[in-house]
Amino acid sequence: MPPAAGMYPGLFPNASHMKFSKLILAGILTLLSCSIREEREHCPCRLDMDLTAFSPYGRKALVALWDGLDASQEEVPVRDTLHRHVAKGIVGTSVWSGQREGQLSGSRLIVPAGSQPDSLQAFRAEVDCRGETAWVTAIPHKQYARVTLRVDIGPDTHYPYQFYVESDCCGIDLADLAPVPGELVFPVRQVADNLFRFDLLRHHPDTEVRIAIYDEKERADYLPLGQWMRKAGYDWEAEDLADILFDIDYVHQRLRIIIGNWEEGETVCLTL
Repeated sequence: MPPAAGMYPGLFPNASHMKFSKLILAGILTLLSCSIREEREHCPCRLDMDLTAFSPYGRKALVALWDGLDASQEEVPVRDTLHRHVAKGIVGTSVWSGQREGQLSGSRLIVPAGSQPDSLQAFRAEVDCRGETAWVTAIPHKQYARVTLRVDIGPDTHYPYQFYVESDCCGIDLADLAPVPGELVFPVRQVADNLFRFDLLRHHPDTEVRIAIYDEKERADYLPLGQWMRKAGYDWEAEDLADILFDIDYVHQRLRIIIGNWEEGETVCLTL
């Protein structure tokens, strides 16, 4: 026979005891659930970044992540997906390839005085990492214009001067791919008879770029490249910067500008 209800009150509590116990249990579960929720909120987010699109530009790329006040930078292979754990929130990501002469100062890639600008391919994005996982595919975009000067001063003659680029942009901010203001001067390489070539990192649309022309002793003249590019409609804000050719004909005092491919690009003719 079972014992009477009142004989062992600890085993068979009355209604008031049952109600109190349910309240205690509910409180414990509430505390536990808050603790679990808080721990998950502070858990990092797993960020997966596909870097394979950078493969044509080398076996490795540089990657920087900004999550709040913390920043990290590393060189990683591009053949696989990069896996990293970051603090939950909006994370800034930058990937770039082609850094040669440029020097990092914070998030800025600065061209040292007298050095050639890098042929830079880069990607940047703000990634939502507020969940448990996040995914981003890094697509490279061309951050430089390859500039070619072809100088015609008559048959069987060679251009006797030396070119120097003078610019008011000295680098690029990898956090937002914006030009960095500052003085930049570097010599232009001659790649063939009367043919010169150099690269320019992204500039502001109203930027000043000039070719200073020197003879053996002093500055003889300059070419207003920035002004010519504006007249030709060059787009410094394009996602991928186009190459540009300046075909300078001193004999007939004409200038032909080709933006893009030399055979299929957009052509603009100006008078010198």
